[in-house]
Amino acid sequence: MVRRMIFGLLAFLLGSVGAHAQTTRVRGKVTDSGGTPLSFVSVIFPGTTVGITTDEQGIYSLETRDTVSCVQASMIGYATSTQPVTYGSFNRVDFSLEAVEFGIGDVVITPGENPAFPILEGVRRNRSCYDPDRHDTYHCRTYTKTELDLTNIRPGFRNRRLQRNFGFIFNYMDTSALTGQVYLPAMIAESIAELYRSRSPEFKREVIRASRISGVENNVAVAQFTGGMHGDVNFYDNYIVLFNARFASPLSEYGRAFYNYFLVDSSYHEGRKIYKIRFHPKRLATPVLDGEMNIDSASFALE
Repeated sequence: MVRRMIFGLLAFLLGSVGAHAQTTRVRGKVTDSGGTPLSFVSVIFPGTTVGITTDEQGIYSLETRDTVSCVQASMIGYATSTQPVTYGSFNRVDFSLEAVEFGIGDVVITPGENPAFPILEGVRRNRSCYDPDRHDTYHCRTYTKTELDLTNIRPGFRNRRLQRNFGFIFNYMDTSALTGQVYLPAMIAESIAELYRSRSPEFKREVIRASRISGVENNVAVAQFTGGMHGDVNFYDNYIVLFNARFASPLSEYGRAFYNYFLVDSSYHEGRKIYKIRFHPKRLATPVLDGEMNIDSASFALE
């Protein structure tokens, strides 16, 4: 029975080897010449649209499947820096930016309201217009990607018999850009679906338009499960249920009790100005999220 279980696990792992594409992952820290961390520094892969800004500790992490050879850090008041990376692997790249002097007069800075708060208030005022659950009917297209990985693989797992017959699978180990932890991809599932909802009469239907599963048998039951996992997520709710846990939403009416908000950037999309707001947990006593959201400057709708 033990041998059958081990063989089944190996067959499960081997199915994902061929479909795992090369991904370049970069993680590092950006500081000034004195070693002080720099927040909100723009870090990008030149020639692509993949980029991010550093957090309060100057930490950043990026990943892309595009063919890239370098990563670049830039910020107003500092000289831009570019460093090489190795394509298709995990890279640790730290930046030390040199300050650039400008011939300007004195600047007086006085404390004021967090600039992200008025934007969030606009979202709450317009909640009834864009909250999908407050409409009688709606239809949207969803994209879902789920990846399951094996982590904390102990040395004993790589016994001599396993190395002799299946040792090549460990050549496909990868490293997380966020934690630096080594893992072995076991399953990747992607799906595109059409979601139809009605409040009166109550009705819900999800139509899978396309799906792909690597690592396990590509059957309809798994495709339906992975495609519908996130279909009911509504960030306008005060709480979001994920994997049977209630997470405080960053757009919750009580969001300031759970998150610190930062207006980090603005851009234009199809002629409309979009605000980028970063949110971080104040404490971890309650399940919370960590990330960024885009808000339309005219309608205050979540993008």
